[in-house]
Amino acid sequence: MASRRWIYSSVGAAAIAVWAFAPPASPPTETPSARTPGTAKAPSRPPSLLPSILERPALEAASRDPFAPVAPPAPVVVASKPVQVAPPPPSPPPLNLRFTGRMTAPDGSQIVFVAVGDTTLTLSVGQTLPNGYTVNAIHDRAVELSYLPMNFNTRFDLPAPPTYEIR
Repeated sequence: MASRRWIYSSVGAAAIAVWAFAPPASPPTETPSARTPGTAKAPSRPPSLLPSILERPALEAASRDPFAPVAPPAPVVVASKPVQVAPPPPSPPPLNLRFTGRMTAPDGSQIVFVAVGDTTLTLSVGQTLPNGYTVNAIHDRAVELSYLPMNFNTRFDLPAPPTYEIR
């Protein structure tokens, strides 16, 4: 707040100094012969930088009524090109297997029982299924299958074996 007061007082002091020390305006000098007794002096006007009559160009007639409502422009219709979508890459046949059980053979090999629709199949290593898949390996938690015509490998997950033996 004190800085504003200082600024205002500085500007005020400068304005007073300019007003006080400005050279006085000299009154217009008149010759006594130009003045005739009994005639009043017409007040003199300072010369103007503007002409006494301003010249303006004539206005042109309007092409439309400026107060009439204007319809919005018609929407631009862009003809779209049909999008050509590449056909999806071929996919192997679906693997519609449902786990039904497993067994360990006396020689230690794993046999997994699966159902395909109403048919029950046994899966063993090297076997080819009716839908074209080949069994590559059987592990405790998954069966690895491959579809040779498309070089596609997949896994069929198995449930965890029971922690105890049922007899």
